[in-house]
Parts: sequence; C-alpha cells; structure tokens
Amino acid sequence: MSCQQGQLVDLNDGLAAMEAFGSAIRAEPQLHSEDEWPLYRCIFSAFSLRDILHRSGRPDAVAVRSGLDVRRLTGDFPHILTIGDPASPRIKGKWPAHLAVQLGDILLDPSFGQTKRPWNHSPHCAAFLIGAPDGHMVDISTDCEAPSTTLHQYSQSGHDYQIAYFKLPRTIDLRTRKWRNAPDARPKRRQALVRKAIAIRLAQIAETEREAA
Repeated sequence: MSCQQGQLVDLNDGLAAMEAFGSAIRAEPQLHSEDEWPLYRCIFSAFSLRDILHRSGRPDAVAVRSGLDVRRLTGDFPHILTIGDPASPRIKGKWPAHLAVQLGDILLDPSFGQTKRPWNHSPHCAAFLIGAPDGHMVDISTDCEAPSTTLHQYSQSGHDYQIAYFKLPRTIDLRTRKWRNAPDARPKRRQALVRKAIAIRLAQIAETEREAA
C-alpha cells in the first residue's frame, strides 16, 4: 500500500466514523440544545470519535490536544478566531484548547463547527492532512507566535482562508494538561451515544462487505 493509498484509507475511515457519530447525535433530541450539542464540546466529541474508530477496527486512532486558528486573509479587515490564545480569560466551564483525533496522517475534527461564524464557511466536522511548511508560525496574540502542526489554505466566495492547528504555548499547555480529568472525558457520559454510533458504523461496514462479495 502506498503512502497516498494509506492516507485515503485513513480519510475514508475517519469520515465514515464522523458520519456515524453525526447520525447518532441527530437521533438523540436531548443533545440538540446549545449546551448539550457535542459540536460545542470538543473533549466529548473527540473521545466519542476515537471510541467509535477503536470499536470499528481502527485502534490506532488517538486524541490530540492543540490550538486552532481560523482566519480570513482577505477583505477590508481581518477576521480571526483562535482557540489556545494565552491572553484568553479564565472562564468557568470553558477550556482554552482544542481536541481532535489523529488517524494515521489525517486529523479528524468532529467539533470543527464551533468555529462557524458569518464570515467563514466552517462545516460541522472536518478532516485535514497533517503537516505544515517548516517554520510556519501562527501569530495567535500580541507578541506570541506558535508553530503550526497542520495547515490548510483555500479560497471561497472571493476570499482566502487559513486553518491552522498549532502547538499550544506553554501557559495554555499548563492550564489544560488535566484535560483527561474533565467531566466530558468520562466514558459513562458518551457510552450510550458511542454504542449507537458504533452500531451504525458496523452496519455500514457489513453492507460494504456484502456489496464487495
């Protein structure tokens, strides 16, 4: 299997798992409020997706903590949204970092939709090829830059956009090191939803195998 073929397998497996996760969420009305919707709960969503992948034959999926920066590069003035800014205030119940899932060379973000604003085109979930040009930095706040770990640039509707996942600055790294102890990291919280998503995913796999037979 070539590197590109392996990346395609990882991408397809990841997208299918996120699709199953989304289907399970839509079937649970109690998760549709803004407070409960996994879209706004990256720890819950990332762990759920990781579990779904593990149970559907991809034990190599791992949760990845990082910063996330989404910005529009063109227009009258810049639009920037950054998660992981050292200048961010301490707000109870909020977490100044982001959690996604790595599957091979692919970064899967089931809660990317929390970055959606009127000035951008953020989808509910996203997948990116991991990597960034050597030396690429993101200016995440005044006098603070961070090295990019994954970088994606694109044009849409007459504007240029940049999405960057970056290494957390030390202050934010220290503030978020206990993320595994967060309430949303508890398996019991996601158990029922994950079970439903796994059933959906395994049914998809079984159907694919029947069609290929």
